[in-house]
Amino acid sequence: MKNRIFAVAVLISALFIWSNNILAQDPGNALDFDGINDYVTIPDAAALDITDKITIEGWFKSSGSSWAFKKLVTVNHNQVSVTQTDFPVLVSVTDTELKDTDNNGFIQPDGDDIMFRGTDGTILSHEIEEYDGSTGKLIVWVKIPSLSSVTDTKFYLYYGNSGCSSQQDADNVWETNFKGVWHLEESGNGTADEYKDGSGSGNHGQGGGGIPAQTSGGKVGNAQTFNGSNDYITMGNVLDYGQNDPMTYSAWIKTSSNWMQIAGKADESSWQGVWFYIEESSELSFQLYDEKAKGKWRISTETFNDNQWHLVVATYDGSNSAAGIKLYADGALLGTSSVVNDALSTVKNSYPFIIGATNNGNGNQFLGTIDEVRLSSTARDSSWIRTEFRNQNSPGTFLSVGSETFVGISKYSAYGIATDSSKAYAAINDQILTGSLTSAEWNHIALTYDKDAGGTTEMKLYINGTEAATADYSTAISSNSSDLILADMAGFMGVLDELRIWNDVRTEQEIRDYMHRLVDPASETNLVSYWQFNDSTGTSAADSAGSNTGTLSNMTDADWVTSTVPLGGGLVNTTASFTSGTSAMGTVSLTTTDAFDNAVDLTATEILNGPNTLPAVPDSLDDRYWVVD
Repeated sequence: MKNRIFAVAVLISALFIWSNNILAQDPGNALDFDGINDYVTIPDAAALDITDKITIEGWFKSSGSSWAFKKLVTVNHNQVSVTQTDFPVLVSVTDTELKDTDNNGFIQPDGDDIMFRGTDGTILSHEIEEYDGSTGKLIVWVKIPSLSSVTDTKFYLYYGNSGCSSQQDADNVWETNFKGVWHLEESGNGTADEYKDGSGSGNHGQGGGGIPAQTSGGKVGNAQTFNGSNDYITMGNVLDYGQNDPMTYSAWIKTSSNWMQIAGKADESSWQGVWFYIEESSELSFQLYDEKAKGKWRISTETFNDNQWHLVVATYDGSNSAAGIKLYADGALLGTSSVVNDALSTVKNSYPFIIGATNNGNGNQFLGTIDEVRLSSTARDSSWIRTEFRNQNSPGTFLSVGSETFVGISKYSAYGIATDSSKAYAAINDQILTGSLTSAEWNHIALTYDKDAGGTTEMKLYINGTEAATADYSTAISSNSSDLILADMAGFMGVLDELRIWNDVRTEQEIRDYMHRLVDPASETNLVSYWQFNDSTGTSAADSAGSNTGTLSNMTDADWVTSTVPLGGGLVNTTASFTSGTSAMGTVSLTTTDAFDNAVDLTATEILNGPNTLPAVPDSLDDRYWVVD
């Protein structure tokens, strides 16, 4: 049992039991972090560059919005052709540090705790196309408000929150001009709405004919392979566009054949509609027809039957200008064409929008593989199309994903402790320990490390004075120039108090003895830093044991709050192998009315007046109360 006692009734010398959740501390304060962009920076100093022996401890009261890990994502600005607005960036990576909890990782098995934030803390909408927790494979689209072509765009991937709900916001990844985004990752069987439209427009598709076959060999994750005979995907009579309606069609295709439709709303018998297809000569064509006139653009210098992936794009600006239609392949403009006047006067027809065929699926069937089909109600410009191609064709060149960073209280790649809503974490270099805690309550977290201890328990995590996890690890702590960061923007949401760093290894008994006590820095030779957070105002957090003052960022005086940590003076006594009955513990005796299932350690801490303001207790208690762990 690692938290306050709930399963047994405890009687203390016929007096009162007081829950630690109702205690008040005066003038004790704590810092309240919003989990958005609050953090404290403690500049790197020699005293903080501890390499062999360390104890770091503090009191946490975290909410469900705390994350324990992050990775920096950096977009190479040289890959961006003109700064783009609300651009859906593809992040595609396989990284063992992104494994799920079922595979010794830290991400929820369904990826619900994956979250993206800008460097200012702004949450970025994302849609996960594929996540494999056994390998750490992640394919995800992230909406970037401004993707710069001048300086590298940076944002963060957060994970390691065991209790949060899904952080996806798929519909908002795709700005309003997207009317259809089909990732084509599903395994279809002819069920209505089985091929999902990610744009939020609700234009979901249904497999028809022989039903396309799902393949893992898509350009971006899974894709659909069409048999050239009777496979197609229909969205029904949707996506009607007529004269002067701008549009963009795009898709990744892979084929060795010709004379087949990629996507459109067309009828072969009447030649009405919008055609985006491969010609008989294997050339790419985009054609706008009605029964009286036609306008089209056909590429005669490029063929697409080489069985290689190509991003093909057609745009129409809604005008009859000489360059009203533009056709692109692999990010390059292939040519332009005008549209015959009134060519689209009757395009708004009753034919369904279909991927892979025309004529309600009965004509011009596609043979090969199609992936990432998109339809927009605007004519995308060449810079957008080039940037899309570079991103999707080679995500690893377009951006880089950094190494795992431990957040919460962390000196990057050296040491740290953190919590989310239900777990505690401790880190030395890249070695991580975890343990369970009770959410929305004060929990004391401590990490000890002795590089030269030998054996199998050099590294230990304690939760509320009880050893929760250990590790065999004997590598020197990384000594670097990184600052010590508290909260790390989205790394912690909740209240933090009584943070201490020692350059020795505290024993379990010492941790228990001190966790509820004030510490006099003058009497502690191995106490390096001690942030009591009693400043109560301003943007500095004083170090009462040293000179490592912290600077608050994005925080105001309102974030200095009254602490409810059970803290004061007194004597701690422990009884081991407690199962039932009564045991004397210093000035109190402990009685359980029901037996524990297994022997446990109980710790009773006597809290004296100062700095806490006591609960309303009878005079007979002599200004003291007890906390039982």
